[in-house]
Amino acid sequence: MLSNQTRRHAINNHVIILLLFNNLMYELIDIPLFLNYYRLDTVLPATQSLCLMWIFIDEALYSVSTITVAWASIERHILIFHSQWLSSSRRRFLIHYVPLVSLNYLDLGII
Repeated sequence: MLSNQTRRHAINNHVIILLLFNNLMYELIDIPLFLNYYRLDTVLPATQSLCLMWIFIDEALYSVSTITVAWASIERHILIFHSQWLSSSRRRFLIHYVPLVSLNYLDLGII
C-alpha cells in the first residue's frame, strides 16, 4: 500500500496508513521493553523516568489506535453514504484531515 502512489494518495487509505505507522511505533518501542522485562524479570535500567516513559508510550499508542479505528469507521460511513461532503478541497480538509490529525495529537497530549 505504501509503495503504490495511487493507493497512498487515495483518501480511504489515509487512516490505514496512520494505523500502520502507529503500530510500527508500538512494535519498535514497546514490544522490546516487554520482551526484555519477560526475559530478565526486571526492567533495566530500573529508573522512574523509563517506567513513566514506558507507561506513557504504551497507553498513548493504544489509545491512538483505538480512536483512529473509531474515526475510520465514521469516515468510511462518510465516504460511502455522504461522498458529496468531500467534493471540494476545503470540505475535504475540514472533514478528513482536521479530525484525523487533531484526534491523534489531542490524544497524545501534544496540542
